[in-house]
Amino acid sequence: ASDIASQLPVVSVGISDDSRLVTINDSSSAAAEAFRLLGVRLRHLRRERHLQKILITSTAPREGKSVIAANLACALASGSKSPVLLLEGDLRRPTLASTFGLSSDVGFVDYLRGECELSNCVVRIDDTKLYVLQAGEPSNSPLELMQSQRMQELMQRAEELFDWIIVDSPPFLPLADASIWERWVDGLVLVVRQGVT
Repeated sequence: ASDIASQLPVVSVGISDDSRLVTINDSSSAAAEAFRLLGVRLRHLRRERHLQKILITSTAPREGKSVIAANLACALASGSKSPVLLLEGDLRRPTLASTFGLSSDVGFVDYLRGECELSNCVVRIDDTKLYVLQAGEPSNSPLELMQSQRMQELMQRAEELFDWIIVDSPPFLPLADASIWERWVDGLVLVVRQGVT
């Protein structure tokens, strides 16, 4: 992966205690250790096959996929020398801006519409190797945007720039978005919620 630190803006984020980012707020907890273990397992899998772009999804809403995606990306980026991209693929109900305390002015939707370039909508979290491409404003036509030429260009460019690409996707049962995302990724993590799924 290329060194892109000089190309993208750096932001200092104010992560609230209720953000559920245990890998940052409670890094010595058992939950944070579980995310680090998941990162180790993914690295081991990568020795056997190409594994760079990971889709995080669930069967239904409110199973915790966005929390898992954010914490996994943080765990992979923690202490890493290689850049990790957390890409918000849920263009209908974005949550990453509030999770990381980011401004939601410009994001993935704007890029797909051709209204900004990658360098204008990806930010690096200060003092980390974690880069975030938030969704921006929710879209009423995400499927059209995701099947555009810009989508293909983004994924190709992201592969060149980042060591890991973690995609937070909508749930796959009620929506077609995750089916489209499957075309662009190397692996999938299915999140299930104990006692709910």
